[in-house]
Amino acid sequence: MISKKTVFVLGAGTSMPYGFPSGASLRKILCAPANGHSKEIDWIASITKLGISPLDSIKFARAFLDSGVGSIDSFLSRRSKEFGEIGKFAIAAVLCNQEEPSRFRNTDIEDDWYNYLWNALIAGVHECEDLAANQIRFVTFNYDRSLEYYLRKSCQETFGVSYADAVKALEPLQIIHMYGQLGKLDQATSSDSRSYENFIGASELRIAAEGIKIISESRDEAPEFDEARKLFGWAEQICFLGFGFDHKNMSRLNLESVCKERRLTGRSIRIIASTYGRMPVENSAVMNSIPSSNGWWEMEYGESLSALRKKGVLL
Repeated sequence: MISKKTVFVLGAGTSMPYGFPSGASLRKILCAPANGHSKEIDWIASITKLGISPLDSIKFARAFLDSGVGSIDSFLSRRSKEFGEIGKFAIAAVLCNQEEPSRFRNTDIEDDWYNYLWNALIAGVHECEDLAANQIRFVTFNYDRSLEYYLRKSCQETFGVSYADAVKALEPLQIIHMYGQLGKLDQATSSDSRSYENFIGASELRIAAEGIKIISESRDEAPEFDEARKLFGWAEQICFLGFGFDHKNMSRLNLESVCKERRLTGRSIRIIASTYGRMPVENSAVMNSIPSSNGWWEMEYGESLSALRKKGVLL
């Protein structure tokens, strides 16, 4: 069981071990039609089912490519009037294809931090209801629901309970999707829910796309942002995993105000970050951008599982 109040902040890197693309890879796939790369444009065929023409899809891809913007979230926040709808459908078409339950049965996943997390959550727990005692929460910038699916399925099979009981037991752990998700993960039939599977008929694709939120570049207020900041105030440690430290995302999290308050009240906070693929100077820039957090950062070069183990985050 995890007794230290911990908030995970998750970026695209945390879903990659389970088949999802990095932010850079997603951009490559979405931009592929701009150059006529047919190998990676299956998403166009998917969204034509919704009445969006291939020509409009190519126009979107060319604009995104020529913009030079590295993040699809950042691009759409500036061009939502023209490309908001088609952008969300394109993202959904690519990512829904990767929601494949059988991937979690692969015992050879090198960076399988979900499994490591689950075993920390159930240590000393004999009834699924007791999972609520774990002091852990999640703030994710990912659209996929792989974490929710994994935890619910693991809970079902570990404790031999129903899906509904697993959902109820895990609800206190709280997973906040900052920019929405590919539909609510629910076995019950409703207008905004879809199961975790890579079948994407027109209705499923629409549900997934409508679950994605585009937040204007000029807006820093949304219920999800407020909830994340409250969790930061609650936390004893914050752990960034697979996170790119985009300036706008960091601004919306407003970690600086939390650190400032901690300094003023004499309360410390531990801030851990996995930094695979990042340069030391880039990490220094992140730490220096939040002056009141000096001395609390622990940057660990490596992927998610390696960072968790080396820093003893869940011990």
